[in-house]
Amino acid sequence: MKKLVIKIGSSFFINDRGEINKKNILELIKQISIIKQKGVSCCLISSGAIAVGVKKMGYSVKPANIAKKQACAAIGQMFLIQEYEQVFSLFDLQCAQILLNHDDFGNRKRIISLKNTIEKLFSMNVVPVINENDALAVDEIKVGDNDTLSAMVSLVLDADMLILVSDVDGLYSANPKHNPDAKLLKEIDDITDDIRAMAGGAGTVYGTGGMSTKIKAGEIAVNSGIPMMIVNKTKIDHLSTVADGQNIGSLFKGKKEHLDLKESWIKYCANIDGKIVVDDGAKKAVKNRKSLLNCGIVSVSGQFRRGEVVELSDENGNIFAKGVTLFDFSELKKIPDLKKSKEIVIHANNIVILEK
Repeated sequence: MKKLVIKIGSSFFINDRGEINKKNILELIKQISIIKQKGVSCCLISSGAIAVGVKKMGYSVKPANIAKKQACAAIGQMFLIQEYEQVFSLFDLQCAQILLNHDDFGNRKRIISLKNTIEKLFSMNVVPVINENDALAVDEIKVGDNDTLSAMVSLVLDADMLILVSDVDGLYSANPKHNPDAKLLKEIDDITDDIRAMAGGAGTVYGTGGMSTKIKAGEIAVNSGIPMMIVNKTKIDHLSTVADGQNIGSLFKGKKEHLDLKESWIKYCANIDGKIVVDDGAKKAVKNRKSLLNCGIVSVSGQFRRGEVVELSDENGNIFAKGVTLFDFSELKKIPDLKKSKEIVIHANNIVILEK
């Protein structure tokens, strides 16, 4: 193991009395220090800005108002990074803050810049602390999906494992709070419909994530060949053993036959800049790993440019693939002229099939 991504949820930072849990933070950084001594680079995905801001402003619960959430995020992020910086220094470590939105993953140039920045921080023995830019990202505040963010970072870094630290032991066969016969699933070979059905709803009073967002993150990770483990925050003092191959929660195994990095980016990260509707013959060819030719196009929509990602849809509106187009929107609007010749609009190597 060379690169490890660790995601911490909001409930990790706030104890039952609504106070910042400094003991948890201290133990987390201690474990990261041990992991780094094993020669493993660590990237920390940290929720908690809103939760800390809520505490600092004296609110008993997270505000429902979006503007107040953004304000709490801006306030809390300052205190959060100060806390990290102080505790990291106790272990002679430095940390660096990176705030992201989902759009940062959608643009190829920005995602390459992100990868280069994190890799350079690793080489400087610095621990990146990453969070969503909740003070500006309205949609991200509504979703609160740092689980998915951590999976995307894992994909960008081609990490060896993603660890989600949660307030549960892992994935159970049923809700253990309501079903005494619920069993902890130690190893999950594939994320099936049954596994998705086991995922519950929302999280705690301070966080908005739940098991369903962890399963979503798991799909991104394992389909990109990256194993993911869900670990209870009460086992944080054993976190470093994961670098030695120990399973202290629920392990979702990375697929041996998985998407490559480019395919994963197209499927999970890239901004969708338009849509191309194709006929049945073109759909069949694309699903058989053939390139999309101009003669199979029915219509186009969106102001996309060459090199951007578009969705492929059949004439019934079913989106079945994504791909990187070789033509601008304005060029493909001239469909009658294009049908006179057979030109590749999206190469087979740049298409990801979404349907089974």
